[in-house]
Amino acid sequence: MYLIFGLGNPGREYAGTRHNIGFEVISLLAKRQDIKIKASKFDAYAGEDFFAGQKVILAMPTSYMNLSGQVVKKFVRFYKMPEEELPQKLIVIYDDTDLALGQIRIRERGSAGGHNGMKNILYMLETDEFIRVRVGVGKRPEGWSQSNYVLARFSKSEEDAAVRGIIAAADAVEDILRHGVNYAMNKYNTNPEKPASRVKYHCYETDAEFVYCVEGAEGKIYKALEADMYWTKTDDGKFVKIYPTNTGFEDAWYLDASYKQVISDNFSRYGQSFIAQNFNWERVLKFIAEKFLDSGIKWYLTGSVTRAVSDADVKPKDIDIIVHTDDFYKVKELFKEYTIEPFVDNKGSWVIRYFGKLLIRGACVDIAADEKMDAKISQSAYEKVDWNGHEIFVIEI
Repeated sequence: MYLIFGLGNPGREYAGTRHNIGFEVISLLAKRQDIKIKASKFDAYAGEDFFAGQKVILAMPTSYMNLSGQVVKKFVRFYKMPEEELPQKLIVIYDDTDLALGQIRIRERGSAGGHNGMKNILYMLETDEFIRVRVGVGKRPEGWSQSNYVLARFSKSEEDAAVRGIIAAADAVEDILRHGVNYAMNKYNTNPEKPASRVKYHCYETDAEFVYCVEGAEGKIYKALEADMYWTKTDDGKFVKIYPTNTGFEDAWYLDASYKQVISDNFSRYGQSFIAQNFNWERVLKFIAEKFLDSGIKWYLTGSVTRAVSDADVKPKDIDIIVHTDDFYKVKELFKEYTIEPFVDNKGSWVIRYFGKLLIRGACVDIAADEKMDAKISQSAYEKVDWNGHEIFVIEI
């Protein structure tokens, strides 16, 4: 499910103003998808339907711009959207005077940038991690106050560019729903003189292999893939990572079609985050800790993140977790929707017997289990650390 908000002010006197361009984008999306928008009990005009296989709620807050966050929070609560889903499932569309008229930008997090509606949303949600689509309304001319400028209508000479921005923003939202935010950012976050990046992340199968594939890699993504021993560059310039599917193991992950689909969808949507991680490790670790606490599964940190929780000035590149072998497949089910690489039993073919990889808010989280580690756990060969109100157990491999 996606919650999609376009910001603006209610009332005829504000219709068509720069500040209401978020409303215009929602109206266009509703028209394209034949979604009926009507008054909601949550101080908004809203409507819902399905698009690209996802339930979508479109909303235009009527609380006036400065109180937009109150409305957004009501919707988040009513639809029971968990905090951990906000970075992927909440989209806010609004005007931006720092962008040229008709230009758009997509971001996954960041400050309000002086926008009062966004300030209130950040305040009410207590997070900046959600998708925002900024629509350029042009820089404020000298002699104009900010409020007078954003509450003014577009001039005749500006109308065509404004419409192009509204259409581009609607296109971008639809691309987010179809292909994920990374695809949309690569496509739309470009300078007019610079062609959009066409990097593509996808998975495919052969008779003997399940393959992760990156096409059109460039810049930091290209360098990261080239330096990673698990990725191979093909003759036609693609990068692939291969899992053999002819191992003959009865419990092999690839026999579960729905599981393969989850992995494929996650890689297609979040491939860039998977390869070039940029994440808030504390927020991710807090989410993991709460999830394990609710499930009653005992877990143990290892690797570089152990130094981070011990107050060392370290930013971990990933999060490594050990669980008991009896709990390994329970963890797979608990975090199934975040799986980016399969949970497998290596049957002695690797140093760790059980291994799987999650992608949570841009962070790669490795889950491992092994009989040798079970022995350490049974001997209490681990250290307890109090971290942000959570008991964290640290263990060395």
